[in-house]
Order: sequence, then C-alpha cells, then structure tokens
Amino acid sequence: MPENWNKFIAEHSSPSAFQQSWEWGEFQKAIGNKVYRLTVPSVLAAQAVVKKLPLGRTYLEISRGPVIAPSFYSSPLVGEERWGGVLINKLREIGEKEKAIFFRFSPPYEQSGTKMPSEFGATAPQILIHQKEPADTLLVDLNFSEQELLEKMHHRTRYNIGLAQRSGGVAYDATDKPKAFEIFFRLLEETGKRNNFRFWPRERFLKFKEFFVKNSSDQNTPYARLIVGEQNEKIICATLIMFFGDTATYLYAASSGDRATKVPNLMLWEAIREAKRRGKRWFDMWGVAPTNDPQHPWAGITQFKSRYVKAGETGRAVHFIDAWDYILYKKIYTLFRLGKKILGR
Repeated sequence: MPENWNKFIAEHSSPSAFQQSWEWGEFQKAIGNKVYRLTVPSVLAAQAVVKKLPLGRTYLEISRGPVIAPSFYSSPLVGEERWGGVLINKLREIGEKEKAIFFRFSPPYEQSGTKMPSEFGATAPQILIHQKEPADTLLVDLNFSEQELLEKMHHRTRYNIGLAQRSGGVAYDATDKPKAFEIFFRLLEETGKRNNFRFWPRERFLKFKEFFVKNSSDQNTPYARLIVGEQNEKIICATLIMFFGDTATYLYAASSGDRATKVPNLMLWEAIREAKRRGKRWFDMWGVAPTNDPQHPWAGITQFKSRYVKAGETGRAVHFIDAWDYILYKKIYTLFRLGKKILGR
C-alpha cells in the first residue's frame, strides 16, 4: 500500500508533493496528529492531517493535495457525483467526526491548472495565514549541465561561489556526521533570532531526522540529506534537502550570519549539484516572495535564491493555486477570524 500510494503521488505531482507521501503521514502521526488517507484508485489521493485549534476544535490540512490524475478531468460523472464531490463529502464526514471547523487544500498544481477547490465552494483563507504552504517558488531545471547552470546564473552568485572556494570554503554532504546535526540545530536558533523566523522545535526536528534523514535509491521514497558549508574547518551554514519523486526541495537552511563569507552560496550550489547527481528533474527553492513585492518578508531570501536560475532558460517561476478553505462551521470560523483581528495576528 505505501509503495502504490507514493508511486501515484510521485507520478502525478511535479514538483513532487512530499507532504502527500505515505512517510510524511507517518511522521505526522508520530508527532501527535491524526491522519486520514482518502483515495479513488487511479484518479485521486488526499492525505489529511488533523490539526488542533482552541476550544476543542480542529481543522483538516491537505498540504499540497489532493493529488489528481488526468483521468479526473475525463470522468463522466458531474456535479456532486464527480470524483471531487466524492472527496468533499468524505472530508465533511471526517470533519464532523474530528470537530473540524474547516479543511484546507493547497493543491500541487499551478494557478492555471485545476479549478477544483473553488468549484466546490471553497474560499481564500482568512485565518491561520502563516500555516499556508508557499504559493510561489522557483525551480532549477536539472536537465542542464553544471557548466550551463553556472553560466546562466547571476554573475554575482557565480563570483561568490568562486570566492568561497578560493578562500578555503568547502561544502559537502554531512548526513552521517552526528555532530553536524547539533551544529545545524544551533545555527537554526541563531538564524531564527536574527531574522525573526519561526522554525520547528528541536524535538520535531529530531523526529524528522528519525523518519527521513537516510539514504535511498528508490525515487518514490522520501528521504533527506544534510549539506553543510565550512570555512577554516568550521561549519558555518547547513541545509536539509528533501528528495522525493522527480524533485529535491531546499527545505530548511541556516547560517552563522557572517556576511563576509560566501560559503552559503557554495553550499546551495553543492545542494543543487547533489540533486543532479541523484537523478532529480527539479531543484525546488521552496518558497519565494510573490513577484514584484519588494516589501514581502521573504524579499531578501528571494533575491538570494533567484540568482541561481535564469527564469525561462535554466528554470522557471511557479505560482501554485494557493490554499483554499472549505468552511464547515461558518459561525465558528468567523469567531476565530474576529479573534485573529482582536489579537492582531
């Protein structure tokens, strides 16, 4: 069952939706969340995670899902009898059982793709905005050679990579070095404080490590590797890269904040090279600011990421459908929305 589930997810999402993999669901169970897996064989699959809310309520999160096959659109069924309607009705039943006030879709498809969420009465989220998946990302096309990727990236990034190497900087896979993870955790704390970012608590990262930090030759098994950057034999930056299906995802990164060193540029380049060596089609930069929004909190990191790809040539910008909420209890949902306004969150 897990193998068939993962195969379907990997075949029908690109960049691949690791959050819909079987192992991601097991990870969610391990950190205390209920998980429901819904499927119409050969047509669609959706993994829903039950997330707790105040007042004894919950919501269902279908992160980067549902995943759908082309046969979804050719289904002879229409309206509420269409496969999407079957999914919505099943989620309603689960929502009643779990005291959910809404369920949230964030399909792994571009905005010009499926219209399924709005088709069934869903609306743009008005609460828990920060819990949404990134709507925008950049994909590096790994079909190009390393030389081609270097030649097409921003000249400043190419220069910084060379400068880091000339200054004695190195980047490598440190997954099998236990001390490297301890340093990664410390760098995460530093990065969070410096940039006012919120990361997972340490305990969750340790559980993630238990489930995913390993090696695999199976394209349809999600796994993660730790890439680090060193200067003078000291690790000053590190990143976790998730591998699944045709995609490597730049999941979490942290650094010492020393602006003089350019080793973070070298580290990200090494992560891209590692994804290419492992036969992936895309390197997903995993979240950038919306186009033409210089005031966005991610504007700085977006500039850093965007310089590795020449959009339209060695990669492309992607704007996903974004999240949609299907509200089950409108009055309670409105109550949470008002509470958000009062608390200024």
